[in-house]
Amino acid sequence: MPQTTASAATPEEQLKDLQNQVAMLQQQIQLTNLQQTQASAAQTAILTALKTQVSAQSDLDKAKAQGDFAKLAGIKAGLDSVGAPVGKDGSITVSTGTAGALLLSLRKPMLEGLEKSATTVATAAKAKLPVYVGTDAQVQSALQASVTDMALTQAITALDASTKAVQDKLAKKVTAAFFTEAAAAGLALNTLVGLEKFFRVDTTYSVFDAGDEAQQTLMSMLQQKLSADDYRNLGTVSIPVILAQAEVAQGLLLGLKRQYETGAAVAAEVDKLKADDATRPAQDLVDRLKSDLVVAKATLDALHPALKPDGFWAYVQGLTARASMQDANKKYVTRLVVSAKAQTIQVIEKRTWRSDKIFGRSDMQIEYRLLDPAGKLLDSGLSLATFDATDAPKVEPLYSFPAPAPAPATP
Repeated sequence: MPQTTASAATPEEQLKDLQNQVAMLQQQIQLTNLQQTQASAAQTAILTALKTQVSAQSDLDKAKAQGDFAKLAGIKAGLDSVGAPVGKDGSITVSTGTAGALLLSLRKPMLEGLEKSATTVATAAKAKLPVYVGTDAQVQSALQASVTDMALTQAITALDASTKAVQDKLAKKVTAAFFTEAAAAGLALNTLVGLEKFFRVDTTYSVFDAGDEAQQTLMSMLQQKLSADDYRNLGTVSIPVILAQAEVAQGLLLGLKRQYETGAAVAAEVDKLKADDATRPAQDLVDRLKSDLVVAKATLDALHPALKPDGFWAYVQGLTARASMQDANKKYVTRLVVSAKAQTIQVIEKRTWRSDKIFGRSDMQIEYRLLDPAGKLLDSGLSLATFDATDAPKVEPLYSFPAPAPAPATP
């Protein structure tokens, strides 16, 4: 087989070949850079042209708007030159008025409406006489006084029984010694020194709104329409009645004090005896006596007129309220509950071509209930009165419950 021979390239030839390749690569890089520069320049030119177009459009819009405003300004200037009035907004505003700001022109129809309502309530109350009016707090005070009365009576009775039980077991008769404990001292002295506490009240100065004014006026009219014996107000302060009830309260406390002194003397005598003394009463009787003494002392401490005047006069206040709630036979009478609500609307009309106008309107709601001593509803009514400054009040009865019983058929 014949052999072929080839001459190998010399190093100089290889170097020259590499140089040629590098030169070609450099030319390609320069061409690529040139193309990129041309593309960026083209994009920049396009963006600049768009920005210029947008700015020109915005300037055109501003110029048009300024032209419209200039036209409106010219129209306004023309109207001002001929004295045309400035128009007012046709809006409605609701706001809370100042308390007590009732138009004087509304007071007369309001009083007329209250007079009619008071006549209606008085007519219903006369069928259930006598009646009393009072807040829930005043009624609660009277009931608490009844409970206190019962507690005092029970304390006196229990202490008397336990004292006699121990006294009977002792060999000698024990008499009540002078008792100087703070709980029993001073009960009969200076009892009325704290009378001013009965009239002490927390005062808040405020202006009556229409509702409070209507309530007070209605109650005054109602009191005028009913006799003093048939209409009792638990809030009325009567000095003779208060002093009489204070004497009643003091009498009960003095009775408890005397019994306490006797029981304390007997207990002291028992403590002197030795445990194995044949004359010493049984321990259970002694323990009961001492327990009753603790209850009596706590009661005296709570109602002592000199040491605890607030508690004493609160008790007297409850007794006074209870006296108004009862008849001569100590039976509770009918309770009358009356409530009046009123609201006033003041309207101001601001008009363009005429003078402004102010007028008012008022609404009242009168409710009454008659309750027996057990809280059962005997009669009730609800009426609504509406009026303005020019019209007489229109009192409309809405509800009345229970309905009057039908008259028996005539045979």
